[in-house]
Amino acid sequence: MVKIDLGAHIDGFIATAAHTVVVGASAENKIKGKKANVMLAAYNAMETAIRMLRPGVYKNVEITDIIEKVANTYKVKPVENMLSHELRKNKIDGEKQIIQNPGEKQRSEITKCTFDRFEAFAIDILMSTGEGKTRMLDSRTTVYKKVDDLVYLLKMKASRAFLSAAVNKYGVMPFTLRSFEDEKQAKMGVVECERHNLMRPYQVHDFFADS
Repeated sequence: MVKIDLGAHIDGFIATAAHTVVVGASAENKIKGKKANVMLAAYNAMETAIRMLRPGVYKNVEITDIIEKVANTYKVKPVENMLSHELRKNKIDGEKQIIQNPGEKQRSEITKCTFDRFEAFAIDILMSTGEGKTRMLDSRTTVYKKVDDLVYLLKMKASRAFLSAAVNKYGVMPFTLRSFEDEKQAKMGVVECERHNLMRPYQVHDFFADS
């Protein structure tokens, strides 16, 4: 399975889209069993969540519960603590959130909310044939975003040059180090920025799944 995840913005207004593809599957070679179940669970949970995004009708925690029910129907698990965020101008992780499969701590901390007309959300559903638990890999991430409104006087020239280039080109949108003309210099510059919380890394995760 391969997940293709794309995002774009026009003047800070953001749109994202993702699609999961099973390599080699076709009308003549259909998937079945657990693979089919997990695909159907993710798709139907997403469709249900979208239909519940109605002004003043449902709360975010009700969507959390319905995602769990859809997963149970297909005998799979939502990936723990995965968040769907409100999209605002120049902000990919807005204040309103929908959490799936929360732990006790996360469930108590999530702010309950309803939805308003013309709000935009990125509905991100991840399902697993395993327990739905993730683990952080040792792989070094190459995707970052500038932390809002945080200022620090960097000491290294390479760090200052990297931060200036990243802010001028990407603002507070996520970006990959591969997009810099001098990737090696970018990898050097991002270290001090991350150490002082000027840049938020998008860590690489894996999750446990049954075969």
